[in-house]
Amino acid sequence: MRKGFTLIELLVVIAIIAILAAILFPVFARAREKARMTSCLSNVKQITLALIMYADDHDETFPIAYPEPYNYAKVWTFYVTSYISRQATSVYDLDNVWKCPSVSGDDYQGNNAYSAYGAVLYAIIGYPPYDTEMYRPGKFCDFKNPVKQLMLAESCYHASSYPPDRYSGWYYVARSSTSGGVAGRHFKDTVNPQLSGMANCAFVDGHAKAYKAVKFNTWPYPDYYWNEPWNTRKEDRPDVYPL
Repeated sequence: MRKGFTLIELLVVIAIIAILAAILFPVFARAREKARMTSCLSNVKQITLALIMYADDHDETFPIAYPEPYNYAKVWTFYVTSYISRQATSVYDLDNVWKCPSVSGDDYQGNNAYSAYGAVLYAIIGYPPYDTEMYRPGKFCDFKNPVKQLMLAESCYHASSYPPDRYSGWYYVARSSTSGGVAGRHFKDTVNPQLSGMANCAFVDGHAKAYKAVKFNTWPYPDYYWNEPWNTRKEDRPDVYPL
């Protein structure tokens, strides 16, 4: 009558468990990130709807980037929060709609400049002083093809004082190496969220989906500053930036 396993049998069992763990852990990790990405996309859709509702109530005009003088606590996110609260079921939901579940670190990403989601600079939220065609916030009538006009995206900010692998959110997206880049937080393969991974994005027509972040942060033409490659209302040029 056997009273236990032999050493060889135990080693075999341990080896089998280790092999199964090596196979299943990446699967679980991908499933977890997929769930986070889905939750993030829900946030993007809620904020997108809030922006559209705001514009509907303000002569079809999107909110300003921030009032002058600059106040990081009152960027455009402040003005659309009331529209999000109509959709949120609790204060907790309202607070967390500004945070991406895949954000790491201790940077608070709420209803201020460090939101995980940024509106497109110039084309959508304008830029101070807002008193010219170039700087004013966008209007629905500006966009001949709203399905192609980027309105909102996951965003990232990298201060000069940050270590190389630290990024926080930012209130706008623009093609920049430091602030306002489109953040590929999901399924990224490098520490730089502007060069890898998927980013949830939304467009003026209201649809939202994930794109590779590098698609937004690199393009083969000089930087036009206020004419970002996704800014369809500022310059009449061929569609060199298809989405």
